[in-house]
Amino acid sequence: MYIILSISKSRFFWETTRHLCASLSSEEVHPDEITGQDMLIGYFPENIPAMILLDGDSLKEPWLNAMIPHLKLHYPDSALFLIYTGQNRKHTSFAETEMICAQTQAELEEPLVRYFRQQKKHLPSVPEETFFPLSKSDSFLEHLADPQKAFSLRRAMPSAFLRHQFYACILTDTSGAGSDSLFLEAYSRALQYTKNCTCFLLNARNALLIFYERTDNIQEFIRSREQLLNTLQLQQPSELLPKIYIGCIHNDCFGLYKSYFEARETQYVDELYIPCYCFEQISSLNRPYAKPRRLMELERLIRSNMEYQNGNDLLYYLKLWFDTCKSLQYTLEMIQMEALNLYSTIKYVIFDMYTLNTTRLKRGWEVYELFRIQTIDELEEWFYTWVTYTLNNISGKHTGRGMKIRDVLDFIENHLMENLSLETVSNYLFLSPSYFSALFKQEMNETFVSYVTRRKMQKATELLRSNRSISETANLLGYGDLKHFRSLFKKQFHQTPSEYQKQWLKNPDIF
Repeated sequence: MYIILSISKSRFFWETTRHLCASLSSEEVHPDEITGQDMLIGYFPENIPAMILLDGDSLKEPWLNAMIPHLKLHYPDSALFLIYTGQNRKHTSFAETEMICAQTQAELEEPLVRYFRQQKKHLPSVPEETFFPLSKSDSFLEHLADPQKAFSLRRAMPSAFLRHQFYACILTDTSGAGSDSLFLEAYSRALQYTKNCTCFLLNARNALLIFYERTDNIQEFIRSREQLLNTLQLQQPSELLPKIYIGCIHNDCFGLYKSYFEARETQYVDELYIPCYCFEQISSLNRPYAKPRRLMELERLIRSNMEYQNGNDLLYYLKLWFDTCKSLQYTLEMIQMEALNLYSTIKYVIFDMYTLNTTRLKRGWEVYELFRIQTIDELEEWFYTWVTYTLNNISGKHTGRGMKIRDVLDFIENHLMENLSLETVSNYLFLSPSYFSALFKQEMNETFVSYVTRRKMQKATELLRSNRSISETANLLGYGDLKHFRSLFKKQFHQTPSEYQKQWLKNPDIF
């Protein structure tokens, strides 16, 4: 699939672009349109326009002067055209930008069609499985930023980018200028480090910067995020750049929602309580005091109760948790920070294992409310109310009778780079391990362990072909015992990992 992006404020220009795409219908061309003069053009991974058409008549020259260099930086392989009508050319030439003057629709289409057909094999195309035009991007953003729609993301986009990792950064303009040129500058700086990022305007004050990478490059992705955190740690506040709040790395589009939530929580805490810029700063256990073992044990019980018993004893454990905090003579501020961690723990179990039966549950505002509370008793009452309401409005996503093997396989793919056990997946499905094992074998004609091992070994070949070391490959796939990994690999492919890697390096065409 090829994307042709037109940027204009003219209806005639958009209609001309659609007509152009219709004349190229046999080439699988999709028209994308941007109205107005938005500075931020957000495409998701692997969606790169083949051609970008700029309407020189309706777009202002200052905007073009700022935007064309940015487009070249972000989409270096896309063909860029500046198009105008009439005899008087309004704009100066831009390097590596084709300029077309056309009096009629035919005069405009003819050189563009000719260029596309001549250069087609050199233009960026989009694989069908990751085709995600601007209409889908806008829909995703609408779900992401709307509390009433956010929890339906998994249903709306069930298989989007399962092989990609994401993390979200919220950019906040604290200058009060209300200009997206500030966000464009931050976006351009990010592009100097990696091309794997995109940016969306949330509102006049906030933009969303999304970083992404395929799962087989996760270690580089982690390192690049650490580099960004180190840069921010050393950076002095500046009116020339927006403030940035960073979420953690998660898998697929729904994982991106989690990361966005984390970035939003970090922003709330920074504005209401203590300076911070990444989620680790508000969720880590690095406090000026050591967390007592009793408190840690209660938090483990709270999570286990949500995961395995549908929260049946959750209020009981919460009461013990608050009583323990009081007996330790924690201040309100200390309990608020611990309660934030506990809230996040419960929330992520809900994301992973339950379906919300209401759209009323607010996204992020709980954090705002939590830090507005004035007394410990009020905080305790608020937490009980929130948990009670949440428990009354969730249900398990899966039952044994309605188990869908596609859901199981998707879960396995999403967690393939982990130490995946039969108990983990059966708990996700609310089934006993033995019953789930029998259902899986009935559906797949092989055991769960055999299937997961086979998929992990197939993933191992991908990692080895990307020049990973054998020990790194084993660690990425959750194998702490290198000897055991080698044994499994040889059993699957009748050669050791080192033999496989050497053979691939010698003759990659046979694979």
